[in-house]
Amino acid sequence: MYFNSDFAYDLEFGNEGESQFADLVANKKVEVKRDRIAHQTGNIFIEYESRNKPSGIATTQADFYAYWIGEVCVLISTDKLKNICRQFLGSEFDRVGGDNNTSKGILLPIIELFMTDKLYFGNGWEDQYGMNISINIKAIQEALESGKLEMNSYGDIKLRVGKRQAPHEKSKATHFISNQKPKDNLF
Repeated sequence: MYFNSDFAYDLEFGNEGESQFADLVANKKVEVKRDRIAHQTGNIFIEYESRNKPSGIATTQADFYAYWIGEVCVLISTDKLKNICRQFLGSEFDRVGGDNNTSKGILLPIIELFMTDKLYFGNGWEDQYGMNISINIKAIQEALESGKLEMNSYGDIKLRVGKRQAPHEKSKATHFISNQKPKDNLF
């Protein structure tokens, strides 16, 4: 990283960032959320259904979500947030909540908002004979071509199989297949 102690240079760099942010949200709709305990629990609740009707992220017209977590505000595109949440449908993170537990949503670990390299490649079903898996080969090929997934010199790729708390509502999958999670040490 280049270091420059010149105030004018730093000011110009800062102003460029402000302009980029202004361009990003100009003429866009932003849904702002605030969670009283997210900074303590490490999770945010993202509602997708209330009183048996689609709601929240399933019906929003917003281009972005802004989440206040303590004194920090995280801005994420609605499309990216939807993609993250879809991966947790039917898992232990798919919960009931809200007033009188009339809502459904994803209890999303905050760290997932920053996991830009987490990819999903399929589902698994466990039965009395073992594990059956369905893998999206096209998604793996695209991830390899883009460099988001690596193959070793033997032609192997490392994938993670995660267990869902409950079978997925539509596919009945009991597991999901993704790339390896990054190490907890992000810095």
